[in-house]
Amino acid sequence: MFAFVNAVPDPFYVWHGNASDYTINENNGYMFLVNVKKLDAQIFNYKIDDLRIGRLYEFSAYIANVIRKEKCFNKTNIRFEVRAINESGNVIAKKGTGDVPECYNMSWSKYGISFETTHSSVVLLMISNVAEGRGNDVAIDDIELRVYSTNDLDDTFTTDASTTSIIIDSTEIDSTETSSTAPIAIDSTEIDSTETTTTITSTSSKTPQHTSTILDCNNTEDYCECSNDFIGSSCEIQSVDVCSKHENDTYGSLFFITFGSGSDRFSSKTASDFNFTTNLKKESWSNFKPGAYAFVNSVPSSLTVLWHNAAKDHTTNDTDGYMYLADLGKAGEQIFNYQINNLCVGMSYELSAYMTNVMRETWWPSVTEPNIRFEVRAMKENGDLIAQKSTGDIPIYKHMTWSKHGLSFVAKSSSIVLLMISNVDGHWGNDLAIDDIQLRVSSAHQTGFCYPG
Repeated sequence: MFAFVNAVPDPFYVWHGNASDYTINENNGYMFLVNVKKLDAQIFNYKIDDLRIGRLYEFSAYIANVIRKEKCFNKTNIRFEVRAINESGNVIAKKGTGDVPECYNMSWSKYGISFETTHSSVVLLMISNVAEGRGNDVAIDDIELRVYSTNDLDDTFTTDASTTSIIIDSTEIDSTETSSTAPIAIDSTEIDSTETTTTITSTSSKTPQHTSTILDCNNTEDYCECSNDFIGSSCEIQSVDVCSKHENDTYGSLFFITFGSGSDRFSSKTASDFNFTTNLKKESWSNFKPGAYAFVNSVPSSLTVLWHNAAKDHTTNDTDGYMYLADLGKAGEQIFNYQINNLCVGMSYELSAYMTNVMRETWWPSVTEPNIRFEVRAMKENGDLIAQKSTGDIPIYKHMTWSKHGLSFVAKSSSIVLLMISNVDGHWGNDLAIDDIQLRVSSAHQTGFCYPG
């Protein structure tokens, strides 16, 4: 569901009631308010023609989570995409926002991507990266497409950024059929977001571009998420321990999975040997394909030349250490499912893992970057969601690079399920290595009700 509002309503006492839009110097300005219900829902679909091939553009929007921080609801996570308007809908660029944080006061941040156009007609998309419907409420304003730089303009095409930008503050656009060659302003007053008729598939003839999120450096809000987008609190005030960057801190560790070590390239062990389950299938190297996993002590190269051949695991001081190698195929695949009992209700815990994209930096059609969702659920029939956080797209690097991802949560039940789930479809790419999975107590300075056992 969506609406254009000039102040956030609060029918259930969980939203930032009466919060205003982002647009500067605008009384009673409208914003685009969306209650996202499902994965891959198209929030925004805008067609534009007559772009200059080879020119750099920037597609951006200001986005805010309308849920108040003290409420334990699901966070919005949005994927920006740029696709060609042609039969195959080639992906030109894409970038995820990561989880849009809840804050004590509604805080706007700028997100987006820059891209080099390979087609003169494109579709600009904002798509939901998460499926949960409880929460997942977002406000969007000041959607803009502009020339990234005027320094590369040639003699036959002279203009400035203002004459080629599209600034959307929701006043003038019907997005059912929009083809623009002139500047347009939209700040969420009159957009008709009826679905477009453009058909888009995932085929591409060129590697999608990926750029960093466009940060709003003027926003001084004290965010409830860590600045490095590693650990985020879902229900409680942040503490130093939650955002700690002590990489080897194993205080109060309930488990720490390093997958062992050995001289054989492929370990004979399975997921059950480490007390977790997965939807993926343990396969030999000769049959390794999307939906398969293995434990390896270095990245193999016999299947593809596009991987970081011979790259090692993350665990320190671990000769021939194994890592968890997964060839992901579709969204919703459970990579990791770990059940644990006897937690202390009311105590803060931290679930984390080191992850890396095993693809090398290279040109290849439609390469999908892994995007993983951490979830914590109660171990009961309806499996109530306690916390969730997504990694965002895990990027391709020239050299294989490990990054720590995870979430912190307050235990609402003594028995829980810890999950890592793929957020994206894609057979080209979507190759991931995981190591050093850990659940630990977040801080020594806390108390909770602990069941005996």
